[in-house]
Amino acid sequence: MPKPPESPVRPPRSIRLRLGRAKIEEVVARYQAGETSTALAREFGVRSSGLVGLLRREGVQLRFRRLTDAELDRASALYQAGHSLSQVAENLRAQQESVRLGLIKRSVPMRPARRTRLIVAAGQ
Repeated sequence: MPKPPESPVRPPRSIRLRLGRAKIEEVVARYQAGETSTALAREFGVRSSGLVGLLRREGVQLRFRRLTDAELDRASALYQAGHSLSQVAENLRAQQESVRLGLIKRSVPMRPARRTRLIVAAGQ
């Protein structure tokens, strides 16, 4: 009887399992030495949000780049035009939290966070 084809092996979803202890220690050391979370995430092939979460779980004090006045002007205009915080942050190549804090400091009215999950009513 022929052997069924093997399904492709997916990497683990957990960033801890994907990177392993040695790479996690390298990421922490390099972040603390001044490299950005965005650059590290790109190099290690993970999402920036996942890497930031990993750093938090590792007890690392995070730093947020303050946006310049020109960047805050652009962020304010984009956000008030209807772009999401994530879209504005991507446009400015900045962390979403940096954008959020800058907009709050400028007294830009914040919209409630949108739910991205589809909620299905029971019985449908």
